[in-house]
Amino acid sequence: MQHLNSSSFGYTIAYIIPGAICWLTIGDDLKEVLSNNFGGATIGGLVSTTIIVLFFGLTFSTIRWLLIDRLHRWTGLQSQKWRFDKLVENLSAFESLGSFHYQYYQFYANSIVAIVIGNVNLKLNGFPLVGWLDFVSLLWCILFWLGSRDTLQKYNARVDQLLT
Repeated sequence: MQHLNSSSFGYTIAYIIPGAICWLTIGDDLKEVLSNNFGGATIGGLVSTTIIVLFFGLTFSTIRWLLIDRLHRWTGLQSQKWRFDKLVENLSAFESLGSFHYQYYQFYANSIVAIVIGNVNLKLNGFPLVGWLDFVSLLWCILFWLGSRDTLQKYNARVDQLLT
């Protein structure tokens, strides 16, 4: 059995966890239909659920690219023009920077998208319009926004040093 490595950990925090945030907010009837888990907990239901959660996470990553990445650029977080001809000699360091900073950026920013969409799901499932969950969600979004700015800024600055 393969052990958890930095690559699988990175995918887990960047895609699976944000996807699971939204999965938890979907109504039970829809969960049952989507995961094809009609007879209780099954391997097929687990695999289906994992694929759906990964799909959500990747979709949130696309929404993140469309909205949050642009907001960060518009508010001053930009990198220099990277020289990818320097990448071969610095590939290991470049990959480490992705593990140290960019995957955490993806987690924070993708989670913002997941929290917002998850709150919409909860409202559609009959939760109150304003309540403690909305307040906690707002606090998480602020925290994750600050975390995403910090990790993206560090990633850009360090890759700038490496590839410019």
